[in-house]
Amino acid sequence: MNEKDNNEKEFSCRIIEVHEHTTSDSQDRKKEGRYHNSNFPCLPKRRYVVSLKITSDDLSHLKEREGEENLVKGYLRFLTKQTIGVRKPKPKYGNLSLYEGYSPFKFSEDKEGNEQVSVLVLTDEPNNKHFWGTAPEFGRIRVRGNKQDG
Repeated sequence: MNEKDNNEKEFSCRIIEVHEHTTSDSQDRKKEGRYHNSNFPCLPKRRYVVSLKITSDDLSHLKEREGEENLVKGYLRFLTKQTIGVRKPKPKYGNLSLYEGYSPFKFSEDKEGNEQVSVLVLTDEPNNKHFWGTAPEFGRIRVRGNKQDG
């Protein structure tokens, strides 16, 4: 198997739902992620950072066999293929890709001891109903009534 085949793998996973605020332990609504409101350098236009927590039944076994970065990219390929709509299906979470900045993912354990990965991903949807909040509009200024990129 060559390197290209290894990079095209996708792995079954599920997103851990989170509360809107990290301190909330009540039975409030949960969504599958949250838009990150920090100003990240060098983001492509119309790409927005989302924070997700992903888990899988065989996470630790796959991490050893595939390597951490290939595993996370395989999870994102799987999540991007999930579609909604019948006539013109589109990805449920938008087109996801791994944020290529400093430390884009971290493996950890939850309170029950289940292994999970926290990951920063880029999406092309600024207002996805599956994520808390909305994407920030950094770098946009208004000049003489016209919107221009700053």
